[in-house]
Amino acid sequence: MKKILVLMILLMVLPAYAANDFNNMGNLREYEVQSSLGGGTMKIVQSFKVVNNLDEPIIPGRAKMILFNAIEPKNIYVNIGGSTINVQPTKDELGRNVIYYDIWQPVLKEQPLSVRIEFDTDSFVQKGLLFKELSMTMGQPDIRIEDLTFSIVVPSNYYVTYTNPRPASIDGNKVSFFFPKLDVDKEVTVNVEYSFIPLPLLPVHGYWLYMIIIFIALLVLLYNLIRKTRHYKKLSLDYEIKKLKSINKLSEELNKL
Repeated sequence: MKKILVLMILLMVLPAYAANDFNNMGNLREYEVQSSLGGGTMKIVQSFKVVNNLDEPIIPGRAKMILFNAIEPKNIYVNIGGSTINVQPTKDELGRNVIYYDIWQPVLKEQPLSVRIEFDTDSFVQKGLLFKELSMTMGQPDIRIEDLTFSIVVPSNYYVTYTNPRPASIDGNKVSFFFPKLDVDKEVTVNVEYSFIPLPLLPVHGYWLYMIIIFIALLVLLYNLIRKTRHYKKLSLDYEIKKLKSINKLSEELNKL
């Protein structure tokens, strides 16, 4: 009861800052995003810490997470400071799905607040014959982000063949990107191509390399076909010349008789 009373007093005394105000007082750090691919679905997990840069406690208030790539979230799980809350996605003015979450807990300078958001969504991987590609965008936060790690886990029987930008690390089927900071209203996009073919990380798209190899193979095949055709024509011409010479020689011998 005493804890509840203290919290009620804090909520009455401390102002609830808007996100734009909070940017001058705090930020999000150790922000980790992990997208795991499996079958026709994806599981996206985002975890971060809300940091207070002031000496006095602050209450961040309402924040939002914009979902790009036409993500339709399902089974949303939000945990703020150890407490699970129920949220439902809504649409913003641009028609994008947005998850709003409220942080009414006082955040102390020496005690960052941990937040974890999880949800499932249908996969939007672009599928090809030999290669698959995933392009994901994250950003336009209303609170500045520092130390952003963006990871994508492809199925265990696949290999990462190309990424843009270059990854910070590749650990088996997990590829990670690191961004020192992400300012308000900015965004980052990562592209990951993967294949069941055990190829190393390539400097270009694997399907580009595949098309180049096919094109070179067709050129070689065409060259050999033209070469063989010319060879057969030469053999045929030589035969006709020999045949003509034989006829001429026979004609000369007949004339002598």
